[in-house]
Amino acid sequence: MTTRDVILAYQKKVPFLPFTIHLSDRLAFKVLHPDALFSSKMGILYHESDDGELTIFDLGQITSVNVKRSPRSAA
Repeated sequence: MTTRDVILAYQKKVPFLPFTIHLSDRLAFKVLHPDALFSSKMGILYHESDDGELTIFDLGQITSVNVKRSPRSAA
């Protein structure tokens, strides 16, 4: 599974769980909504923040992806 496939799987997960993409230059982008992230077949991702700022980066820059898991219900 490629990095693009992993990110698209997180983006399409129902219910959606916010996740953070970390880049090699130490920038990080919180993806709070599935519509905030767009991908191209060329391996480029586009992230739009809540304030409308658009960031474009290459998949090769991704060092890790952290998913905020939903809290487990008490048994």
